Amino acid sequence: QREAAYAHGMSSMQTMFKIILPQAAMVAIPSLFNNLVDILKGTSVAFTIGVMEMTAVANLRAAVTFNYFEAYIILMIVYWLIVFFMERVQKVIEKRNMV
Repeated sequence: QREAAYAHGMSSMQTMFKIILPQAAMVAIPSLFNNLVDILKGTSVAFTIGVMEMTAVANLRAAVTFNYFEAYIILMIVYWLIVFFMERVQKVIEKRNMV
């Protein structure tokens, strides 16, 4: 494909951005987002340096109020929303690359 692009007079940058990268993105994006979701599910999410991560915050809130079930249900919903958002972004990017 690179040789065909060069034969049509495309530069190496045009070849990369118009032919090679779109095809590579179609293959790489699903795996990338699956890995991001696995990382999210496998570890606690830390927001920024100095801010406690979500599981620790839920545990502290539950310890104060003795509402462990509610705290962890809310934490589960937050994680689910993050994963849901990431899946939607993945679908939008995949559809955009298909066209």
